[in-house]
Amino acid sequence: MHLLAVSRKSLLVLSGVVVLGIIDVCHAADVTKISSTGCVDKAGFEKCLADAVDAEAACIKTTSGDASLIVGCGYGNQINQMNCYMSSCWNKIYSCEYSALAAQYTTDRDLMTPEPIPFWPAPANAPGACSCNIGEAVVNSTQVYLESIGCISTYQNVPDLFGCTCCSFDGALSALYAICPNNNPDYLGYADYYKAIKDYESQLNLGTCAEAISGSNCVSKWGIDPPAGGKFLDPDSLSKSFGNDALSTVSGTLTAPPGGPTITWSILGVEWTVTAASAVAGSGGSDTAAAQTTVVTTTNSMGETVNSSFLTDYR
Repeated sequence: MHLLAVSRKSLLVLSGVVVLGIIDVCHAADVTKISSTGCVDKAGFEKCLADAVDAEAACIKTTSGDASLIVGCGYGNQINQMNCYMSSCWNKIYSCEYSALAAQYTTDRDLMTPEPIPFWPAPANAPGACSCNIGEAVVNSTQVYLESIGCISTYQNVPDLFGCTCCSFDGALSALYAICPNNNPDYLGYADYYKAIKDYESQLNLGTCAEAISGSNCVSKWGIDPPAGGKFLDPDSLSKSFGNDALSTVSGTLTAPPGGPTITWSILGVEWTVTAASAVAGSGGSDTAAAQTTVVTTTNSMGETVNSSFLTDYR
Protein backbone atom coordinates (compact mmCIF):
# COMPACT_ATOMS: atom_id res chain seq x y z
CA MET A 1 0.00 0.00 0.00
CA HIS A 2 1.27 3.50 -0.85
CA LEU A 3 2.54 5.45 2.16
CA LEU A 4 -0.02 8.19 1.59
CA ALA A 5 -2.81 5.64 1.84
CA VAL A 6 -1.21 4.12 4.93
CA SER A 7 -0.96 7.54 6.55
CA ARG A 8 -4.57 8.41 5.76
CA LYS A 9 -5.76 5.07 7.09
CA SER A 10 -3.68 5.51 10.22
CA LEU A 11 -5.11 8.97 10.79
CA LEU A 12 -8.63 7.63 10.50
CA VAL A 13 -7.71 5.20 13.25
CA LEU A 14 -6.25 8.11 15.20
CA SER A 15 -9.44 10.15 14.93
CA GLY A 16 -11.45 7.47 16.67
CA VAL A 17 -9.17 5.50 18.94
CA VAL A 18 -8.87 8.03 21.76
CA VAL A 19 -12.53 8.99 21.60
CA LEU A 20 -13.74 5.40 21.53
CA GLY A 21 -11.27 4.40 24.22
CA ILE A 22 -12.47 7.14 26.54
CA ILE A 23 -16.12 6.34 25.93
CA ASP A 24 -15.75 2.57 26.25
CA VAL A 25 -13.90 2.87 29.53
CA CYS A 26 -16.20 5.63 30.74
CA HIS A 27 -19.25 3.49 30.18
CA ALA A 28 -17.76 0.88 32.46
CA ALA A 29 -17.76 3.44 35.25
CA ASP A 30 -20.91 4.38 37.13
CA VAL A 31 -19.95 8.03 37.00
CA THR A 32 -20.82 8.20 33.28
CA LYS A 33 -24.00 6.12 33.27
CA ILE A 34 -27.23 8.04 32.76
CA SER A 35 -28.89 8.33 36.15
CA SER A 36 -31.74 10.30 37.67
CA THR A 37 -30.00 10.36 41.04
CA GLY A 38 -29.58 13.94 42.18
CA CYS A 39 -31.53 15.46 39.28
CA VAL A 40 -33.39 18.66 40.07
CA ASP A 41 -36.55 16.98 38.74
CA LYS A 42 -36.02 13.26 39.18
CA ALA A 43 -39.53 12.19 38.19
CA GLY A 44 -39.54 14.47 35.17
CA PHE A 45 -36.17 13.17 34.05
CA GLU A 46 -37.25 9.54 34.31
CA LYS A 47 -40.44 10.24 32.34
CA CYS A 48 -38.45 12.16 29.75
CA LEU A 49 -36.09 9.22 29.24
CA ALA A 50 -39.03 6.82 28.97
CA ASP A 51 -40.64 9.09 26.37
CA ALA A 52 -37.36 9.12 24.44
CA VAL A 53 -37.35 5.31 24.35
CA ASP A 54 -40.95 5.27 23.11
CA ALA A 55 -40.12 7.87 20.47
CA GLU A 56 -37.19 5.82 19.21
CA ALA A 57 -39.41 2.75 18.93
CA ALA A 58 -42.01 4.76 17.01
CA CYS A 59 -39.29 6.11 14.73
CA ILE A 60 -37.98 2.61 13.98
CA LYS A 61 -41.46 1.51 12.91
CA THR A 62 -41.34 4.07 10.08
CA THR A 63 -38.06 2.79 8.63
CA SER A 64 -39.29 -0.40 6.93
CA GLY A 65 -36.19 -2.09 8.30
CA ASP A 66 -33.77 0.28 6.54
CA ALA A 67 -30.59 0.04 8.62
CA SER A 68 -29.43 3.57 7.84
CA LEU A 69 -32.71 5.01 9.07
CA ILE A 70 -32.73 2.84 12.17
CA VAL A 71 -29.33 4.30 13.04
CA GLY A 72 -30.85 7.75 12.56
CA CYS A 73 -33.55 6.90 15.08
CA GLY A 74 -30.77 6.11 17.52
CA TYR A 75 -29.30 9.56 16.97
CA GLY A 76 -32.71 11.00 17.73
CA ASN A 77 -32.80 9.07 20.99
CA GLN A 78 -29.41 10.43 22.03
CA ILE A 79 -30.54 13.97 21.25
CA ASN A 80 -33.70 13.45 23.26
CA GLN A 81 -31.63 12.17 26.18
CA MET A 82 -29.48 15.30 26.03
CA ASN A 83 -32.66 17.38 26.05
CA CYS A 84 -33.79 15.45 29.12
CA TYR A 85 -30.68 16.63 30.94
CA MET A 86 -31.25 20.21 29.82
CA SER A 87 -34.85 20.16 30.98
CA SER A 88 -35.01 18.02 34.11
CA CYS A 89 -31.41 17.42 35.17
CA TRP A 90 -29.72 20.70 34.28
CA ASN A 91 -27.89 20.67 37.62
CA LYS A 92 -25.82 17.75 36.23
CA ILE A 93 -25.26 19.27 32.79
CA TYR A 94 -21.47 19.45 33.28
CA SER A 95 -21.25 15.94 34.73
CA CYS A 96 -19.40 12.93 33.34
CA GLU A 97 -22.84 11.51 32.47
CA TYR A 98 -23.85 14.29 30.10
CA SER A 99 -20.34 14.75 28.73
CA ALA A 100 -20.04 11.04 27.87
CA LEU A 101 -23.51 11.08 26.27
CA ALA A 102 -22.60 14.00 24.01
CA ALA A 103 -19.26 12.37 23.18
CA GLN A 104 -20.99 9.10 22.31
CA TYR A 105 -23.35 10.94 19.95
CA THR A 106 -20.45 12.72 18.26
CA THR A 107 -18.55 9.47 17.83
CA ASP A 108 -21.56 7.49 16.62
CA ARG A 109 -22.17 10.17 13.99
CA ASP A 110 -18.48 9.90 12.98
CA LEU A 111 -18.26 13.69 13.10
CA MET A 112 -14.87 15.12 12.21
CA THR A 113 -16.18 18.58 13.12
CA PRO A 114 -18.35 18.12 16.21
CA GLU A 115 -21.74 19.78 15.99
CA PRO A 116 -22.44 22.47 18.58
CA ILE A 117 -24.11 20.85 21.58
CA PRO A 118 -25.20 23.06 24.47
CA PHE A 119 -22.93 22.97 27.53
CA TRP A 120 -20.44 20.62 25.83
CA PRO A 121 -17.53 20.62 26.26
CA ALA A 122 -17.98 21.83 29.81
CA PRO A 123 -16.32 25.18 30.57
CA ALA A 124 -13.22 25.27 32.73
CA ASN A 125 -13.82 25.01 36.46
CA ALA A 126 -17.52 24.33 36.02
CA PRO A 127 -19.31 23.25 39.22
CA GLY A 128 -20.11 19.56 39.35
CA ALA A 129 -18.05 18.83 36.24
CA CYS A 130 -16.24 15.64 35.31
CA SER A 131 -12.69 15.33 36.61
CA CYS A 132 -11.61 14.71 33.00
CA ASN A 133 -13.15 17.06 30.45
CA ILE A 134 -14.28 14.36 28.05
CA GLY A 135 -15.65 16.92 25.62
CA GLU A 136 -12.33 18.72 25.31
CA ALA A 137 -10.56 15.40 24.76
CA VAL A 138 -12.94 14.52 21.93
CA VAL A 139 -12.75 17.96 20.30
CA ASN A 140 -8.96 18.03 20.47
CA SER A 141 -8.49 14.54 19.03
CA THR A 142 -10.75 15.30 16.08
CA GLN A 143 -9.08 18.68 15.52
CA VAL A 144 -5.69 17.00 15.30
CA TYR A 145 -7.08 14.70 12.63
CA LEU A 146 -8.34 17.63 10.54
CA GLU A 147 -4.98 19.40 10.70
CA SER A 148 -3.18 16.21 9.74
CA ILE A 149 -5.20 15.70 6.58
CA GLY A 150 -3.91 19.02 5.27
CA CYS A 151 -0.36 18.08 6.17
CA ILE A 152 -0.30 14.71 4.45
CA SER A 153 -2.06 16.18 1.41
CA THR A 154 0.77 18.70 1.03
CA TYR A 155 3.74 16.35 1.28
CA GLN A 156 4.48 13.34 -0.89
CA ASN A 157 7.93 12.21 0.29
CA VAL A 158 8.27 9.42 2.81
CA PRO A 159 9.96 11.25 5.74
CA ASP A 160 7.47 14.13 5.66
CA LEU A 161 4.43 11.87 5.50
CA PHE A 162 5.76 9.85 8.40
CA GLY A 163 6.48 12.99 10.39
CA CYS A 164 3.06 14.52 9.72
CA THR A 165 1.31 11.41 10.92
CA CYS A 166 3.52 11.03 13.99
CA CYS A 167 2.88 14.64 14.98
CA SER A 168 -0.83 13.99 14.69
CA PHE A 169 -0.71 10.86 16.81
CA ASP A 170 1.44 12.54 19.42
CA GLY A 171 -0.53 15.78 19.34
CA ALA A 172 -3.73 14.01 20.33
CA LEU A 173 -1.98 12.03 23.05
CA SER A 174 -0.23 15.13 24.41
CA ALA A 175 -3.55 16.98 24.45
CA LEU A 176 -5.11 14.13 26.38
CA TYR A 177 -2.43 14.49 29.04
CA ALA A 178 -2.84 18.27 29.13
CA ILE A 179 -6.60 17.94 29.61
CA CYS A 180 -6.67 15.01 32.04
CA PRO A 181 -3.23 14.85 33.71
CA ASN A 182 -4.45 13.50 37.03
CA ASN A 183 -6.50 10.63 35.68
CA ASN A 184 -5.30 7.06 35.38
CA PRO A 185 -4.46 6.55 31.68
CA ASP A 186 -6.34 3.24 31.81
CA TYR A 187 -9.52 5.33 32.18
CA LEU A 188 -8.66 7.35 29.08
CA GLY A 189 -8.11 4.64 26.49
CA TYR A 190 -4.37 5.31 26.59
CA ALA A 191 -3.32 1.70 25.94
CA ASP A 192 -5.29 1.46 22.69
CA TYR A 193 -3.96 4.79 21.54
CA TYR A 194 -0.33 3.97 22.29
CA LYS A 195 -0.75 0.65 20.49
CA ALA A 196 -1.94 2.56 17.41
CA ILE A 197 1.28 4.58 17.44
CA LYS A 198 3.44 1.48 17.77
CA ASP A 199 1.50 -0.33 15.03
CA TYR A 200 2.10 2.61 12.70
CA GLU A 201 5.82 2.67 13.46
CA SER A 202 6.08 -1.08 12.90
CA GLN A 203 4.12 -0.96 9.66
CA LEU A 204 6.39 1.65 8.07
CA ASN A 205 9.69 0.78 9.79
CA LEU A 206 10.99 4.33 9.45
CA GLY A 207 12.06 4.89 13.04
CA THR A 208 10.01 6.09 15.98
CA CYS A 209 7.49 8.87 16.33
CA ALA A 210 9.45 10.13 19.33
CA GLU A 211 12.38 10.77 16.98
CA ALA A 212 10.19 12.35 14.31
CA ILE A 213 8.59 14.89 16.65
CA SER A 214 11.83 15.91 18.38
CA GLY A 215 12.62 19.60 18.66
CA SER A 216 10.11 21.82 16.92
CA ASN A 217 9.66 19.65 13.84
CA CYS A 218 5.88 19.42 14.10
CA VAL A 219 5.44 23.19 13.99
CA SER A 220 8.42 24.38 11.96
CA LYS A 221 8.57 21.60 9.36
CA TRP A 222 4.99 20.46 9.00
CA GLY A 223 2.91 23.34 10.27
CA ILE A 224 0.88 21.40 12.81
CA ASP A 225 -0.21 23.59 15.70
CA PRO A 226 0.82 22.60 19.21
CA PRO A 227 -1.88 20.61 21.00
CA ALA A 228 -3.68 21.64 24.16
CA GLY A 229 -0.93 22.25 26.69
CA GLY A 230 1.33 23.74 24.04
CA LYS A 231 3.84 20.89 23.76
CA PHE A 232 4.37 17.69 21.78
CA LEU A 233 5.40 15.23 24.48
CA ASP A 234 7.45 12.05 24.14
CA PRO A 235 4.84 9.32 23.58
CA ASP A 236 7.13 6.59 24.91
CA SER A 237 7.41 8.10 28.39
CA LEU A 238 4.11 9.95 28.67
CA SER A 239 2.21 7.17 30.42
CA LYS A 240 4.42 7.61 33.49
CA SER A 241 3.36 11.26 33.79
CA PHE A 242 -0.36 10.65 34.26
CA GLY A 243 -1.90 10.48 37.72
CA ASN A 244 -3.90 7.56 39.05
CA ASP A 245 -7.33 9.09 39.69
CA ALA A 246 -10.54 7.45 38.49
CA LEU A 247 -13.14 9.59 36.75
CA SER A 248 -15.23 11.48 39.26
CA THR A 249 -17.46 14.49 39.75
CA VAL A 250 -15.72 17.56 41.09
CA SER A 251 -17.15 19.67 43.88
CA GLY A 252 -19.72 22.36 43.30
CA THR A 253 -23.41 22.51 42.49
CA LEU A 254 -25.39 24.36 39.86
CA THR A 255 -28.22 26.24 41.55
CA ALA A 256 -29.77 27.72 38.40
CA PRO A 257 -30.08 26.53 34.79
CA PRO A 258 -26.84 27.61 33.05
CA GLY A 259 -28.71 28.57 29.88
CA GLY A 260 -31.53 30.39 31.61
CA PRO A 261 -35.17 29.27 31.88
CA THR A 262 -35.44 28.37 28.19
CA ILE A 263 -32.88 27.59 25.51
CA THR A 264 -33.25 26.98 21.79
CA TRP A 265 -30.72 25.00 19.81
CA SER A 266 -30.52 23.24 16.45
CA ILE A 267 -29.03 19.95 15.36
CA LEU A 268 -29.70 17.68 12.38
CA GLY A 269 -31.66 20.54 10.87
CA VAL A 270 -34.22 20.50 13.68
CA GLU A 271 -34.77 23.25 16.22
CA TRP A 272 -35.30 22.25 19.83
CA THR A 273 -36.84 24.44 22.50
CA VAL A 274 -36.04 23.24 25.99
CA THR A 275 -37.49 24.73 29.16
CA ALA A 276 -35.71 23.96 32.40
CA ALA A 277 -37.66 22.46 35.26
CA SER A 278 -37.99 24.56 38.38
CA ALA A 279 -35.38 23.96 41.03
CA VAL A 280 -38.22 23.47 43.51
CA ALA A 281 -39.63 20.51 41.55
CA GLY A 282 -37.19 18.27 43.43
CA SER A 283 -37.44 14.51 43.30
CA GLY A 284 -41.10 14.32 44.13
CA GLY A 285 -42.69 15.76 41.05
CA SER A 286 -42.25 17.46 37.72
CA ASP A 287 -43.23 20.79 36.32
CA THR A 288 -42.05 19.70 32.88
CA ALA A 289 -44.94 18.82 30.60
CA ALA A 290 -44.89 16.00 28.08
CA ALA A 291 -42.77 16.59 25.02
CA GLN A 292 -44.34 17.43 21.72
CA THR A 293 -43.60 15.40 18.61
CA THR A 294 -41.93 16.85 15.54
CA VAL A 295 -41.95 15.06 12.19
CA VAL A 296 -38.54 14.99 10.54
CA THR A 297 -38.22 14.13 6.86
CA THR A 298 -35.33 11.84 5.97
CA THR A 299 -34.24 9.90 2.91
CA ASN A 300 -33.53 6.19 3.04
CA SER A 301 -30.90 4.25 1.08
CA MET A 302 -33.36 3.73 -1.78
CA GLY A 303 -33.82 7.46 -2.21
CA GLU A 304 -37.32 7.31 -0.74
CA THR A 305 -38.63 10.06 1.51
CA VAL A 306 -39.59 8.86 4.96
CA ASN A 307 -41.15 10.81 7.80
CA SER A 308 -39.49 9.87 11.07
CA SER A 309 -41.01 11.29 14.23
CA PHE A 310 -39.21 11.81 17.47
CA LEU A 311 -39.55 14.12 20.44
CA THR A 312 -38.07 17.55 19.95
CA ASP A 313 -39.69 20.06 22.28
CA TYR A 314 -39.43 19.81 26.04
CA ARG A 315 -41.51 22.43 27.82
